[in-house]
Amino acid sequence: MMLFEPLGPFRWDAKVVLTLAAVVSIYGEFWLITQLVHRNSLAALTAKLKQMPKELNMLKIQLKALNLLIDTMIEAANLVLDFEGLPLQQQLLDDDEIVVTKSKMYITVYWILRSSISCASQIADFRTMKDNQAFKFNKHCSMDSLQLGIQAKWLMQ
Repeated sequence: MMLFEPLGPFRWDAKVVLTLAAVVSIYGEFWLITQLVHRNSLAALTAKLKQMPKELNMLKIQLKALNLLIDTMIEAANLVLDFEGLPLQQQLLDDDEIVVTKSKMYITVYWILRSSISCASQIADFRTMKDNQAFKFNKHCSMDSLQLGIQAKWLMQ
């Protein structure tokens, strides 16, 4: 929880945006290198400096799962931002509906933050993987369950 202590004074929507910005930044750099490593000498040198495995093609399934999870996190974050942007004093919702919706929003934010930690960990694992591990890599990651958790808590309601 020390990781999120600096986010304490921020509103829930700001916590989500800051966390997603960090994850997307980390993932964007990694994804760009994986896409350009065989065509661009600078990307190849960067991959070598970061000691990334040479054969990243073996991670296509894991990268696809990571992409889907990040897309779901962004979709859920947009819903949180939309709700937080509403002027609730002027809405025709009664207090019970607002309380229930806020509760779902907090749960969704929890799943987004939890998924962010999982994504960052997964990317770190990809970066430190040796070439021979890329063929055997089948970590018991819960990308699908995280994605379903996010969807079930907010998107499907």
